[in-house]
Amino acid sequence: MPTMQAYTLHKLSASLVWGMWSISSLGQNLAVRPDLHVGDRWVFHETGTDDGRPIDRRWSREIVEITPDGAIRVKRGDGNLLSFDLSWNPRPANHPEIGHHNFEFPLEVGTKWTYSSSSGERFWYQSRHEVVAFETITVPAGTYECFRLEGENRYDEKYYGERWYLTRWYCPIIRYVAKQHLVLDIRRAGPGSRSVLDSELIRFKAGN
Repeated sequence: MPTMQAYTLHKLSASLVWGMWSISSLGQNLAVRPDLHVGDRWVFHETGTDDGRPIDRRWSREIVEITPDGAIRVKRGDGNLLSFDLSWNPRPANHPEIGHHNFEFPLEVGTKWTYSSSSGERFWYQSRHEVVAFETITVPAGTYECFRLEGENRYDEKYYGERWYLTRWYCPIIRYVAKQHLVLDIRRAGPGSRSVLDSELIRFKAGN
């Protein structure tokens, strides 16, 4: 039977190969910010309902650029580009200084964080998240050790608002989430709507 020291060294070596530190010490798991690369690509299968309409589709994310100022350009499956910081937090094109804080590294069980955009704008963002578990999950792409995060994102204007309830499994070895459950409630002047969506990773390709 391998010693605990040998197991830890093996796990550390594997993480370095994939460009991501994952530290195990006395049962405490810790993940720092991922080492992302141009060409990293994730493909997901999504099911559920979108305002009552059944959903069965694929979506993807591919890193096409990492800028000197610490932003990543990510291509969606439809070819449109999104911007994030190096911790996978959105950087809206019109207000790159604000946006939901979906991640705050390092991650470990019990870590919590909140975020609220500054007052004075006609809209505002709010986020709250917590790392609630470290567990092994199996998705079509494989079996991974992941941090389970639970939280909520809100976007509000006077006559429109979005509230996202999220459960996500962030897996250091793939530098992103492998599974997520989202519930989106939309408030508008007319009738509101609810979407319930589940996504699982079906393929990950590491870049350069």
